[in-house]
Amino acid sequence: MERFEFEDFLDDELIFTEFEADNKEELIFKLSKIIEEKGYVTKYYANDVLQREKKYPTALPTEVMSVAIPHAESSDNVMTPSIVIAKLKYPISFIEMGSFDQKVDVNIVFLLAVKGSKTQLKLLPKLISIFSNKEEMKKIQQANNSKQIFQLIKDAMQA
Repeated sequence: MERFEFEDFLDDELIFTEFEADNKEELIFKLSKIIEEKGYVTKYYANDVLQREKKYPTALPTEVMSVAIPHAESSDNVMTPSIVIAKLKYPISFIEMGSFDQKVDVNIVFLLAVKGSKTQLKLLPKLISIFSNKEEMKKIQQANNSKQIFQLIKDAMQA
């Protein structure tokens, strides 16, 4: 059985608060560059994510704050699985999941760089369960540093 631990994907060095970008394209490029410089993805990863985002938007409006979970369709450009989390200083417009024109002002982004569809299928429901939990999202919204956010998400994923 494949081992699945949240810690395999994230460390607090990949969590950012007050992150700034002018639009979703710039945001995805900036976040991808961070993990590219760590050797986790290739320079082509950001383009893979943007192509998938055009076909299958990833914004989820929630009661507390809206979330986007951009990720690539293929794991060809992922060397080391990771999740980059960015709480945004200013909301950025994404398109709502399941829609092609419904804009959502997103407050937090989870950029997923994972290998294999099985891993993605295990990870996405766990994340979505956090996003749909009003109390957990309030805690994440109020957290003001990467270590707090890391611990909140880790605890929520293990619940």
